[in-house]
Amino acid sequence: MRGRAQYSMELKLKVVKEYEEGHKNTREIREEYGIPDSTLWGWINKYRAEGESAFEPKLRAGDFIVDPTKIPPVLYKEIGLGKIKKDPKELKGVLNEIEKYKLIIAEKELEIRLLKEALKKTGKG
Repeated sequence: MRGRAQYSMELKLKVVKEYEEGHKNTREIREEYGIPDSTLWGWINKYRAEGESAFEPKLRAGDFIVDPTKIPPVLYKEIGLGKIKKDPKELKGVLNEIEKYKLIIAEKELEIRLLKEALKKTGKG
């Protein structure tokens, strides 16, 4: 059983531009890169709708706290988020990767606490 093929952001953008600029048709692209027809058309449609940023990785809901100011102060102290930057888009570099992971941990801690409270209220916890 084969898994889904993973294509780089650069390749997606390259092949879509080759098609959009008229350098190659979809058959030529599929044969050269081994990309299924439905996948290629999905990329083309996504590019037409979103432009250059269509294939950039996006944060998924629940994977990252977008607004660190929403973290309860108690968690800030417990996890050591006191010096974190206000805007997650500014988090770059090795040290700031640590801040990103601290935010993810804070989010999971909050989620756990909320689930525990919900269990207590239902009498199952």
